[in-house]
Amino acid sequence: VLAYNQLRFMMTQMACSLKGVEPYQIGFKQASLYLTAQLSILPAVAPGKIPKLIKEILDMAESFVLPPRRVRHYPRAVKKKPQRYALRLPSKA
Repeated sequence: VLAYNQLRFMMTQMACSLKGVEPYQIGFKQASLYLTAQLSILPAVAPGKIPKLIKEILDMAESFVLPPRRVRHYPRAVKKKPQRYALRLPSKA
């Protein structure tokens, strides 16, 4: 849970560093792969270089912005539930 919250926090910071981009417009899969790779090397980085690493992460934010969604061609609708049993046909009497 902590790792997920850290990823979402970093994605929010990435979105805030870009003008006109909301956090939900950042692709989770691509950003999470990149962030986990960058944050996993963080313990090996000298403390004085951490701000530079964070700046590099924020500079990469533009590459994770998703394209705008397509316009729907049809409205959402509730589909009919299929019948469990076949219906009995009326007799020809």
